[in-house]
Amino acid sequence: ILLLEKEGKLSLDDDIGKYVPEVPDFGYKITLRHLGNHTSGLRDESVLAALMGWDEGDIVTREQILKVVSKQRALNFIPGKQYLYCNTGYTLLAEVVSRVSGKSFTTFTKENIFEPLDMIDTQFLDNPKTIIKNKAYSYYNNGNSYVKAILNDANPGASGMLTTIDDLTKWVLNFQNPNNVGSSEIFDKMKASGVIDDGTLTNYGFGIETLEYKGLKDIGHGGALGGFRAKISTFPEHDFAVVMMANTPSIHPLNIPNKIADIFLKDEFIPQKESENNTNLARRPNTETAFNQEDIVSYLGTYYSEELATQYDFVLKNNEPVLIHPRLQIELIASAKDKFTIGGGWAAANITFTRDNDNDITGFKFSIVNTKNIEFRRIPSLSKK
Repeated sequence: ILLLEKEGKLSLDDDIGKYVPEVPDFGYKITLRHLGNHTSGLRDESVLAALMGWDEGDIVTREQILKVVSKQRALNFIPGKQYLYCNTGYTLLAEVVSRVSGKSFTTFTKENIFEPLDMIDTQFLDNPKTIIKNKAYSYYNNGNSYVKAILNDANPGASGMLTTIDDLTKWVLNFQNPNNVGSSEIFDKMKASGVIDDGTLTNYGFGIETLEYKGLKDIGHGGALGGFRAKISTFPEHDFAVVMMANTPSIHPLNIPNKIADIFLKDEFIPQKESENNTNLARRPNTETAFNQEDIVSYLGTYYSEELATQYDFVLKNNEPVLIHPRLQIELIASAKDKFTIGGGWAAANITFTRDNDNDITGFKFSIVNTKNIEFRRIPSLSKK
């Protein structure tokens, strides 16, 4: 995006709708800057896909993601008002690169980044059927043995890059001292902290995080997909960087670079003051209405989301509430009247039921950290006369 901006082909303050009209008009301008800084308010594509029953073994294409985005009716928040990591933004930015340059994102990055840096083993994968020489698999430990994590991602932008340690090292060297690709101006823009509308700075720039580790500036990024884990940490003030890649989640992408930095930069760390723990914080009163087990039958039924073209049945299984989809089952834990938290792998997720003026259930809204208020409407049951 910044290469194209330097050529005068776009502006970071352009509306995404100028390039990708499939993105709905939510009543607010969503700029390319919002997308890059994760302040767009868009819902995250990975959560939307999971709710639709897709998993990492399914082929998920750019066209499919754009179609899902086009069906969305609401945002998490007004663009520019908050920072919230969102993969959807980077899928859309990759689409902008393609439409502005007239080339696929895979071709553009190959010609303008990877080949000039002699990153001969790096590419974005937009076709899962492509045969890749020496491609690594990723693995999970299922408790008894290792099993392959099946990945068929075909949606480059938010992820989907195949690379090697050697190639990433070439990218880092160019990042620290721009020579063949980009410029100091471009990399300074990438590192510059995002700013939300009230003036608060985030630690996220344009594809780059600026953190602090033991008093030292740590610039880089990490990621995870399937069993793959990766992290780049650069310590620019000390001409030092760590590039880490792994193909099993037991290798933590954040801890390993930090431990390596502990060895090489041990004499450079700045002593940190111990934080003061306030043990007398006032507890907020719980104003939630308690859940009544007798109300459980009022939630039973079928619910449909037009935004996801997806249906769930709220049922009791072994006397426990669950949401049933043809491809998955979501366990529910009652937390208050009309509210359930979600168990399993849905961290910090919940559903809240809605009612009409007659106090009848009309549907529910699903929310998780980076995807808020996906609406499901109750389908009226048919009764025989």
